[in-house]
Amino acid sequence: MTGPLDALTSTLTRDALLDAYAALAPHTPLCVVMLDLNGLKAINDLQGHAQGDRFIRQAAETLQHALRPGDQLARWGGDEFLLLLSLCTDEQARQRMDEVERRLRPLGAPCLRSRAGWSRDTPATRSSAS
Repeated sequence: MTGPLDALTSTLTRDALLDAYAALAPHTPLCVVMLDLNGLKAINDLQGHAQGDRFIRQAAETLQHALRPGDQLARWGGDEFLLLLSLCTDEQARQRMDEVERRLRPLGAPCLRSRAGWSRDTPATRSSAS
């Protein structure tokens, strides 16, 4: 990962992720995945914001360990993360996200995900939510 990093998670910032996207070669096949972790509000309310911050940091670390070279991860906001999976088909992205969710489960981090697959300079070809 290159570019400015989010202070809490050491993932890319929104702007840095947008810059990484813009820097991709034209027609690079990729999937974009939005992960929305559930449970942050309950953690903050019941255990305090310091524990909520730990939860977000652990989730980010888990996501970073699941990345391949060339993949990009950013904290989009709150408990939302956006992943750019370059050179990845929709089916490969689904399999990778199944693995990511398996890794997040021990943290007690159920998540909603949606993904869209396209090449760098073409409109989205497929979008789904799970």
